[in-house]
Amino acid sequence: MSSENILILGDILLDRYLVNSIYLHRIGCSGNIINVLEELKSKYLLVTSFPKPDLINLIFDECAYKSGSLITFPAEGKTNVVEYLVDDGVTKQIKDKPEPVRNINDLEMAEIIKNSCSKKILVSDYGLGGIGPISKESLREKFKDPAVISFVDARKSNYLDYFGASWFFPTEDEFRAFLGQCPTKESLKEFSEILSAYGVILKRGDRGLIKYTNGEESDFSIPNNYLAVDVFGAGDMLMAIIASTTKTKNLDDNTIRKVMLLLAEKLTVNGAGSLGFRDR
Repeated sequence: MSSENILILGDILLDRYLVNSIYLHRIGCSGNIINVLEELKSKYLLVTSFPKPDLINLIFDECAYKSGSLITFPAEGKTNVVEYLVDDGVTKQIKDKPEPVRNINDLEMAEIIKNSCSKKILVSDYGLGGIGPISKESLREKFKDPAVISFVDARKSNYLDYFGASWFFPTEDEFRAFLGQCPTKESLKEFSEILSAYGVILKRGDRGLIKYTNGEESDFSIPNNYLAVDVFGAGDMLMAIIASTTKTKNLDDNTIRKVMLLLAEKLTVNGAGSLGFRDR
């Protein structure tokens, strides 16, 4: 039985950064979550699927992750790699053609979810097949537990697969694709009701985010002293900080402001990073 504070389920990629003619590697997608949790020294368990688990395990060890642990199930398919060029502190994505994996060990992953004692669950679903239907069913059962706080970033996936999660983190485009409407207070309410969610964090890139819960809407901008210079993995990182710092499902406005400031202060561009801020 897992006693980790935070259980993470999700797709992963291998991020390759070209920095001053040198390649650096890091785990991406749900790996962005553990990069933040390591920074915050939060305990976690990441469960995922990848065609070459030994390669991911090696990168995990090379990056000296110490706060949590990793379970990687083998899968069939392409070894997904995303390449970035880091130039003058700015990260530019130069290659991204990930393909879904196949024949994952869905039963064993579902069993880990079922037996987990974690009261915080993060899901990072990039539509790459890393979370199977049986595992999703186990997650929906976990979401029914009032003591569990769950956060879902489901890019290119069906949000209904995660019905009942506490908080959803769609982009504006993902919101429109799911609901067929632009985000307004009324449509945010409808989105929440359809998914039986406690609340929604709507990501708007360099325009910040909107939080909606219990009929109330709040708008948050990037902290004044910082300029977002790239936003790869921003949703995952935002989820990670919120999950690490909150103790209840209720995310008040002050909590969100602190989270955004913490994100800006801690995750500065320092060579290779998925989200960077630098002084204006």
